[in-house]
Amino acid sequence: MTISRDDLRRIARLAELDVTPEEVDRLAAQVDEIVGYVGQLADLTDRADTGFLPGPDRAALRPDRVDPTPLDRSPADFAPEFQDGFFLVPRLPAMEDG
Repeated sequence: MTISRDDLRRIARLAELDVTPEEVDRLAAQVDEIVGYVGQLADLTDRADTGFLPGPDRAALRPDRVDPTPLDRSPADFAPEFQDGFFLVPRLPAMEDG
C-alpha cells in the first residue's frame, strides 16, 4: 500500500494536524514506511494453533505435588499446652455459661 500526498492530507485533517505543504512529502514517506512495516505482520504464520510459547518448544514441567514443610521443632516443644495435635488455650471467663 502506498500513502499518497492526498492520503496524508486526509489523515492530517482527520487527526486535526496542521501539516504544512513542505512537510507533506516527508510525512507521506514516513507513514508509507510504517504501513509497509505493519503490513509485514500479515506474512507471519499464525502461531495460535501451535500453542506458541516464547522459549523452547517444550518446557519440562515439575510434578504437581504438595510436600509438607518440615518444622525445625515440633509444636509440642514450644506450645504451653499441646495435646493430641491441638494447642490448648485457657478458657476465658466471658465464654463461660451463666
